[in-house]
Order: sequence, then C-alpha cells, then structure tokens
Amino acid sequence: MLGSYAIRGIVSKKECEVPVKIGKITLKLIDKTGYETEEREILAYLAETNEVPLILGFRDLLEDFKLVLDVKTKEAYLEDKTIGLIAPSNWILKRDNHAG
Repeated sequence: MLGSYAIRGIVSKKECEVPVKIGKITLKLIDKTGYETEEREILAYLAETNEVPLILGFRDLLEDFKLVLDVKTKEAYLEDKTIGLIAPSNWILKRDNHAG
C-alpha cells in the first residue's frame, strides 16, 4: 500500500467521501473476442468496503490506451497505442487479488 486517501465524486460533502487505500494492482484487459493486453501494473484506489466498485488509475492506463467516446453513436472503446488495435468497450477486467 502506498497510502490512504478519501475520494469524492460530484458531490463534495464530507459524508459522501469514500475512504480508500492507494495501491498498485496487476491487471490485463480482455475483450469478448479473446484479445488480451499484456499485464500492466497500475495505481488503484482500494475501498475499505466491497459496497463500492474498484476505482482504477486511468492515468496509468491512458499512457498506453487512447479512450474514444462517441456520444452521438453511444460507442466507447480503447485503442491500444502499443500495437494499434482497437478494442470494443466491453472489456473484462482480470486483477491479481494478491498484488500489494
């Protein structure tokens, strides 16, 4: 673990804060066609409860991926800049629960 922090969303009230631990996790992204990225280590906010989802460090992901959002067509996908492939928005996340 790298530290502790409290994150907030759009509502900045203290009662809406989520206490988190800052850590590194190892993950790979997999799409429904079977394409898999290489494993990557990224920063993540790890909530102290399972009642909220894992919050990934997009800064780390966006170093190798381009995020494309098209509001008009309601499409979103990641383009893997390291190999030039375009992956659809239906990624499956695999994480190493033992990363520390």
